[in-house]
Amino acid sequence: MASEASTQSRVIIRAFELGFALWRNNSGVAREEHRHVRFGLGNDSSKINRVWKSPDLIGIGPHGRFMGVEMKKPGWKFSPNDERAVAQANAINQINALGGVAFFCTSVEEFERIVLSCQ
Repeated sequence: MASEASTQSRVIIRAFELGFALWRNNSGVAREEHRHVRFGLGNDSSKINRVWKSPDLIGIGPHGRFMGVEMKKPGWKFSPNDERAVAQANAINQINALGGVAFFCTSVEEFERIVLSCQ
């Protein structure tokens, strides 16, 4: 079975082939001696990060639509008991509500099916 990382790499390549641009959105905290520096889209505070987590991949579609793809390992299923997945779903839902395209993704085939149905 393919890993999440290898699937993500293949999704990025396939996105470019289909006319989309996706880039890795690393998110976290760099700890320095006297301060912490947060990085990643929307990762402004730990309080926000608990309820809204930006997607692994961000980019733009061929018609200028914002895109967010939250990569998951093949076979992954959403659980409302998974606080991290719920925070990721909050970001996905907000992006979609504002006219973008965002979704959880477990394979290149799933990516293709979703983005081609949105055009």
